[in-house]
Amino acid sequence: MALTLDHVILAVDDLDAASATMRAEGFSVMPGGVHGSGATQNSLIIFEDGTYIELLASAGTTAGDAVGYAPLLARGEGWSGFALHSDNLKKDMQALRGRGVPVAEPTQGSRALPTGETIRWQAAMIPETYSPFY
Repeated sequence: MALTLDHVILAVDDLDAASATMRAEGFSVMPGGVHGSGATQNSLIIFEDGTYIELLASAGTTAGDAVGYAPLLARGEGWSGFALHSDNLKKDMQALRGRGVPVAEPTQGSRALPTGETIRWQAAMIPETYSPFY
């Protein structure tokens, strides 16, 4: 099993203001886009090793697909979760289940980039929690 840190999530109320604050602190912040559910949007601070901080905010609509990340905003601003990267999600989920971790089947996620392009991924959650997710 090769799970590594993918990213940490910082919930924010105002994505533009939080992005501006992080830029003022010296970080390079890039617009991420709107998640496929339409409920959340993000900006990213990507580090040299590929890990990143995701600034996550409401996009003002309700979740419309299987992976809605709005629950990560439920407690207000602050660190709200993290994701672990797998290079073989199916195998790692089997290994986790073999160790007693109740991991749900992967679901499809997506995000529309500011360029109009859509990126897609799979995510597996532990039921009733969003952190960590895989």
